[in-house]
Amino acid sequence: MITERKFAEQFSGFWSQCLPFMTPQVVTALNQKGAVIRDLHGAPMRLAQNTGDNTDNDLVAEVGFAVFAAACSGGLTVEAVADNDMALGSLVEEASQRIRVLRETKENGSKGPFKNLYDALFIATCLELHFSRSAGGREVMIHPPFRGCGLMNSCFGDILQGTSLYEVKCVDRNLRGSDLRQVLTYCALNYQSHQYEINTVCVLNPRRGMSYKYDLEDLSLSLSGTNTFELLHRIGDFLMNYETLHPSV
Repeated sequence: MITERKFAEQFSGFWSQCLPFMTPQVVTALNQKGAVIRDLHGAPMRLAQNTGDNTDNDLVAEVGFAVFAAACSGGLTVEAVADNDMALGSLVEEASQRIRVLRETKENGSKGPFKNLYDALFIATCLELHFSRSAGGREVMIHPPFRGCGLMNSCFGDILQGTSLYEVKCVDRNLRGSDLRQVLTYCALNYQSHQYEINTVCVLNPRRGMSYKYDLEDLSLSLSGTNTFELLHRIGDFLMNYETLHPSV
């Protein structure tokens, strides 16, 4: 069994056949269609580049998302969550535990107190601003579950709002092809299970204050040359039959 992230980053032979038009030039063009997330005054939101130690960027992202998720589930603002020292401390500790598990035995992270709370709250605020402006009365579902399929474990997306699926990447880089392959993998799992209606996909990068949102049908045509149903069927069929064709995996 494999995770959705590994599937998106590996299996280059399958992806090159499935998405023959995902060239560097096309990914660059998709980057240029990104929208800037703006603050309450209309100024672009972007986290200042960290010129120091970046080893805890994963923890900063985890805490930021956790604060935003807590605000959504509690019907609160990010500011209200941040003002509750006890609740905030619990969120930081829980996020730290999750990151320690993800790092496994790697020693690439600080072991002292969390020192990047400002950055984490910036990320949470950026997410809050984006979704408050795009809500339109639609609720935000945090970590929508997707059923597994063949080679793929069951997994969770980041955010589902209405018919839009969001993947959050808190990184200081442009949109990558692997980001799009990951959201398409979620869509393919959903195509197999019929759990949700998904018409648009979006990669959100609160660290850079950017939103990359695409109509799923348009994205499928531009990357694969086929319609959404054909593309998602191909991905699902590969996942379903891979273990049969490769029994050693």
